[in-house]
Amino acid sequence: MLNFASIDFETANYNRSSICSLGIVIVENGVVVDKIYSLVRPRPNFYCSWATDIHGLSYYDTLNEPEFPEVWEGIKPKLRNLPLVVYILIKKYPTFQSKSIPLTNLNGTTSFITNDKYVYKTGDYN
Repeated sequence: MLNFASIDFETANYNRSSICSLGIVIVENGVVVDKIYSLVRPRPNFYCSWATDIHGLSYYDTLNEPEFPEVWEGIKPKLRNLPLVVYILIKKYPTFQSKSIPLTNLNGTTSFITNDKYVYKTGDYN
């Protein structure tokens, strides 16, 4: 796979919808052509100390940032129907499975969910 976008999230708490930052790398012909990083106001908007210990973000870092749906609307056009690779530890909640962030919002991309051992193709959303 020479053309794809890879995305990673940090969450603020144990709620799978509590995205507080995201990073995306876009690869075309095997070369990184774009990098995107955004802070996100989590939903619900609170931080667990263990999460802050992992990524260093706190309530005040994201207080005035947009929530994920608004951030995602600005990012979607850059993905241009590229396959999307998402790394998820199976023991954690998959961020995209939140009711507020359905996979169908990927607008035509094929998604690959990876963990330490497996790659799952989730399907085409046309």
